[in-house]
Formats: sequence, structure tokens, C-alpha cells
Amino acid sequence: MYEIPYWISRMTVPEIISHLADHNLDCEGPYPRGETMSQWECRPPSNPDGVEREVTIVGQNPEQIRSVVATISGDGEMPPEEEAADFLGSVAALPYEEADPGQARQWTRENMSSGGKLTIGSAKFELYGEEVMRVLRIVAVGE
Repeated sequence: MYEIPYWISRMTVPEIISHLADHNLDCEGPYPRGETMSQWECRPPSNPDGVEREVTIVGQNPEQIRSVVATISGDGEMPPEEEAADFLGSVAALPYEEADPGQARQWTRENMSSGGKLTIGSAKFELYGEEVMRVLRIVAVGE
């Protein structure tokens, strides 16, 4: 019988942190999350343009990642679409088994305004807006 993966296949915290460091985000953690999970939080060292960027990683350990959630918000208003597309597109391109970074980045750009859902390998992508922020959720298909 086919088993739906509970973790994003071969996505690891060290690779995520390295990828995000290339985009000027510093990560801290792990912090406890519930009884069995841990959480890592990544942010830029400063935000001089008033735009907040944050990535939260949740997993049982650094080798078993359940979700990655990226948010970008403006100071009381939606962040500029191009800036949001650049940031969320870079997060969508995170490495994992069966990843297609080009497709994920392009899908993010094309759906920035409308939002949407996409599955690539063992990861489901969901893109949506909330009042003054845009959110990209990447979760294991078994969630």
C-alpha cells in the first residue's frame, strides 16, 4: 500500500538555513513546539524598508520537516507585489527530493495576486493574502 509522506522528502534544516542565508535571513532555534515538534525562525537582521519577512520551519528534527511558512508584510499595507514575489519565490525554491525550484518560483510569481495551491513531489504549496501580508505555506502532502 502507498503511504502518504508525513515529512517533506529530504528537506533538511541545514539546507533550508543555507538557502535562506543566501537571501539575507538569519535562523534561530530549535524551539519546542508541542510535545514532539520543534520550530526554527528565520528573519533578516533588519528591515530598513519597513517590510517584515519571516520564515518558520516546523519539524520533528532537522531531518524531518513538516512545514515551512513564509510571510511578508508591509507597514500597515500589503507589501509591494514585486518584492513579495521575489521573497516568496526564493522560499518556494527550497531544495528537497523531487523539487522543481524553477516551476515553484514561476508558479509563485504567476499566482501572487490570486493565490492558489500546487503539489510538487512530497510538498504542497499554498499561496494566499491576509490583510497586510502575503503567505506561502509549504507542507508535507501527508499533513
